[in-house]
Amino acid sequence: SPQQKSRQVTRLPIDRVFTLKGFGTVVTGTLLSGSLKQDDHVSPYPAQQAGEIYKVRSIEVFNRKEAEAVTGQRTAVNLAGASREGLRRGMILSVPAKMKAASNIDAEIYIHPESPVPLQHRMPLRLHHGSGESIARVYLMNEKAIGPGEKGLAQVRLKKAILGFPGDRFILRRYSPAITIGGGIILQNEPSRHRRKDLGRILPKLETLARSLATPDENRLKIMINFLLEENGVSGTTINSLVARTGESEASLKEALRSIGSTVMISDDQIHLACRESLDKAACRTLGFLEEHHARHPLSGGVPRQELYERFFSGLAPALFQKFLSEMESGSQIAVRGALVSSYGYHPTMSSGHQEIRKNIEALFQKPLPGLDSPGMKTVLGIPGLGKEGKDVFYHMLSSGELLKISEDLVVTAEQLRNLIATMRNAFPPGRPFQVPAFKELFDISRKHAIPLLEFLDQKGITIRRGNDRTVMET
Repeated sequence: SPQQKSRQVTRLPIDRVFTLKGFGTVVTGTLLSGSLKQDDHVSPYPAQQAGEIYKVRSIEVFNRKEAEAVTGQRTAVNLAGASREGLRRGMILSVPAKMKAASNIDAEIYIHPESPVPLQHRMPLRLHHGSGESIARVYLMNEKAIGPGEKGLAQVRLKKAILGFPGDRFILRRYSPAITIGGGIILQNEPSRHRRKDLGRILPKLETLARSLATPDENRLKIMINFLLEENGVSGTTINSLVARTGESEASLKEALRSIGSTVMISDDQIHLACRESLDKAACRTLGFLEEHHARHPLSGGVPRQELYERFFSGLAPALFQKFLSEMESGSQIAVRGALVSSYGYHPTMSSGHQEIRKNIEALFQKPLPGLDSPGMKTVLGIPGLGKEGKDVFYHMLSSGELLKISEDLVVTAEQLRNLIATMRNAFPPGRPFQVPAFKELFDISRKHAIPLLEFLDQKGITIRRGNDRTVMET
């Protein structure tokens, strides 16, 4: 309807381009949607080269100078910075940067009762949209042919891209001779190429969309948004992408999103959004995976959140992923501890067999302080008969803080580290600087162990380094 078109982004199909002495380049056309004001910036679609942006110097409507042109008005626009060679009939002027001309469209096609031929699958045609013509090939979705007086769904693949939005109408003519045989309505622009096995899923959705777009419907935008979100699945989309896919203004989209808030999740910055149904399905798969992980690795603290993202939420904006994880945690579905995610209420448990393995590992750390013979990662993992369960026990001891990995060559217990810090404080009181040789001598360790230990203490804020000197910080 005209009201709906006026809320969409600006589109002016160009039907004439000429130059006027003292004015420069002028284009004419009938404003298809939105409005156009003096000093607005516009770009041509499809663009001949990236970054073409022109400023509207002046506007005439029905030969009268105006500050603004609105949907349906015959308009002449004087463009600053444009050349006659860079513009041609069939292009459409619209919002810079946000739009994208489509080479594929899904459409509902109607063949005129007096058409001399039916529409056949893969038939070449001429498609007229706006002021432009493009050679196209039609791929029927649910029929082998569409006869005169009949309609059907098809994907139209275009040789020349068009700036078309859902609800736009077009005319179809035979390739040769150029006789009009029917027309159609765009259902979605730039869809993926449908595989035959996916048609059973997508056809009912396209049919619903076609019914909504065929007549003025206050719910058409909501139906369109839900359709696009479902198609994007767990990856979601952005407001800018919805503007480009629907042709609706950002304000109209946000108003519609507020009324369907229960079916979408929107990021706090109001930029990214995703279908809640898709997210909920991903959440169910995530919970199942966590349960399986806990059963296989009873000592693990959980699964890294990045692994969950890559497995189940790939493509989703990080801001939305974090927000959804927080919702799952608030809903007592999961627990998030640092970088690890576990099922809600899960706690690592050690069996009697695990306890025996733990004692074998603890036997490597009998001395009260780290020393020359302190083990590294390779030594612990090389304990004879350690096996997979033994590795799980070892990594559990590391994640719980019972053992600390200082470097690949040095692992210490929490108690050994506490003893080392107490001994160091006695030997080097706060304010008294010391250097690496003194530290090595105090603990009878090699430089290979001393340097990683001191760097670890620096990171923890127990010591502070100034050049070659270090000082123990006040407690």
